[in-house]
Amino acid sequence: MESKGAHVREWSIVAAAVLAMVGLLIMMLATALTVVTGA
Repeated sequence: MESKGAHVREWSIVAAAVLAMVGLLIMMLATALTVVTGA
C-alpha cells in the first residue's frame, strides 16, 4: 500500500489552487460590478 500522505498533499494543493482561482474570479467580478454600478 502506498502512503496516503503524498496523495493527501496532492489533493490539498489542487484544492488550494482551485480556491485561489475562485477567489480571484469573485474579486474580479465584484470589482467589475462596482465599476458598472458606480458609473
